[in-house]
Amino acid sequence: MSEETREGILSIDLKGTTIKTEERKGWLAKLFLGKTIDVAQEAVTQMQYLENIYNVFKELGMQNILSLDVNGKTVYMDEENTDNDFGAAVTLALDEESKEAYHIEAELDTTGDEVTNIYINMYGQHKDGDIPLVIDCIMEKSFDDMTKLLEDIKAKINEKFGIESGEIDVDEDEEDPAEDDPEEADAGNDEEVKDDEAKETPAEDEDEDDDEPKAE
Repeated sequence: MSEETREGILSIDLKGTTIKTEERKGWLAKLFLGKTIDVAQEAVTQMQYLENIYNVFKELGMQNILSLDVNGKTVYMDEENTDNDFGAAVTLALDEESKEAYHIEAELDTTGDEVTNIYINMYGQHKDGDIPLVIDCIMEKSFDDMTKLLEDIKAKINEKFGIESGEIDVDEDEEDPAEDDPEEADAGNDEEVKDDEAKETPAEDEDEDDDEPKAE
């Protein structure tokens, strides 16, 4: 099992979602799309989302957060790459005014290189059918190790929130065409042999006319 930088995504549908009807705003929306729209409202509050997701990653030993946004506003930015600062970031986020339509974005640094990280998106209110919790991991792991990590995260989330459904999607290793199609590999070898034979074939003799005596 090779280790390479790969992406793994965990999409979670939480339990307790309720559907409510909201009135569309703006005369244009009412004119062309109707007066109401169905939206999904998650049972968890902004505080529960933040505290539980904090505990999930704390128990997994991942506490170095790079940034935390609430409703598009950056409430914490780790400019000095401070370790174990997730709790401090959550404290700042909880000071923000809670809204039904809250959207929380967090980025965890797992290696110190700010490249292979974990990105978390949490939605309190969203379109009916959209996923309220998405965790996107970009890390140097084998396919099996990445899958296990996401399964561990999923199990922890189930403990804290309760999961209706969850889907794991991990990039697979790039396959070598030669392994799948032996004939294709043999064809490549044949081409190499032909190239070698061409190199070993002597150049053709010069034009025989050059050896004939010239007319006087």
